[in-house]
Amino acid sequence: MLNSLKNWLLVVSSGLLLTACGGGSDDPTPHGAIALNATQPAALIVTNFISQETANAAAVTRCGGEGCVVVFEFSGKGSCGALATGGGSALVWGVSGGATQAEAEAGALAQCQAKGGRNCSIPSAIPGKCM
Repeated sequence: MLNSLKNWLLVVSSGLLLTACGGGSDDPTPHGAIALNATQPAALIVTNFISQETANAAAVTRCGGEGCVVVFEFSGKGSCGALATGGGSALVWGVSGGATQAEAEAGALAQCQAKGGRNCSIPSAIPGKCM
């Protein structure tokens, strides 16, 4: 009886340890993604996923699914991603990464303007995000 209790406690302790360590992944690097649907328009930034694949899938799903595509990937603790949108003959957008939210947003604004966007801005509902 005592041995089975010890075994049960060992199993529970191991499970708690793996949960606390993020499931035992070999890659502790956080990953993020920006997904955009230019036809709707809809966009989303996700951060702190255990793999780039899961970050990309979450960004597409949370953006609205069909029509949403990943337009930017970023990874690493302290990394940031941002999206800027502007007008023109169609929706113009820019994305960028950086070491700070301000740096990522400045890069996204510059890219939007370089693509011919007018009045490029960071959408208030989708500010840059950092990990």
